[in-house]
Amino acid sequence: RQPKGGQLNCRYIQYNFEQMVYPMLLTTDQLKTLTPLEHADHHMLSRLAELGDIQYLDKGECLFEYGSNDDSKIYLLDGELELTAKDGRIRLVKTEQKKPVSIAIASLVPRQYTVTAKAETRIVRFESQEFEQILNGDEEITLEADDQDDVNILDEKSGVEADIFTQIFVDIT
Repeated sequence: RQPKGGQLNCRYIQYNFEQMVYPMLLTTDQLKTLTPLEHADHHMLSRLAELGDIQYLDKGECLFEYGSNDDSKIYLLDGELELTAKDGRIRLVKTEQKKPVSIAIASLVPRQYTVTAKAETRIVRFESQEFEQILNGDEEITLEADDQDDVNILDEKSGVEADIFTQIFVDIT
């Protein structure tokens, strides 16, 4: 984008440069700074890094409004957010020295604030259900249940296949 007169729009270039400096990836080191992930194991952090959705907000862009039912966990990675309560009270949340804010932003549902970017801002959003499942270790339970479903399907196909599968399964465990 270039404004009239052929002058270079430095703000636009700087914003794109910041996107290159802060890629759309999340590291396990970044995640360890967030509550409640300080003591999470590497597997949990890696899984959350895959699921986190990094988003960029322009100054003045609304993240969510008071009363909305968006229940995702949102963490501020870089920038500044203005939280406006129903009664008009305003609270500013900003990062210090490029360190993420360690707690989720206004996580009550329905939302108790309207949240707007006060500067170019970068956040990470997690779907609450996936976030909680990984933290609670439910992800592994789901995988075990999927394995059991496979055994049941083989049992229903034919007795021979089930016997062979059962013997192989016994041999490898």
